[in-house]
Amino acid sequence: SFSKKQKLKTRSSMETELVGIDDTIGDIMWGYYFLREQGLDIQKNMLLQDNKPTILLAIGGCLQD
Repeated sequence: SFSKKQKLKTRSSMETELVGIDDTIGDIMWGYYFLREQGLDIQKNMLLQDNKPTILLAIGGCLQD
């Protein structure tokens, strides 16, 4: 778990969370590929999110249930 100061101004918490996902996913994927190249078999590589509208938008591209 870590936090970074974002460089963009956002208008909503959902937008802030999406920017956070975009800022973080590169680090997560870098770690995944690094560990895989070291010979580790990574079964799950997860980004946890607790903002429901952000989850719906990130997964499906829309805000419908």
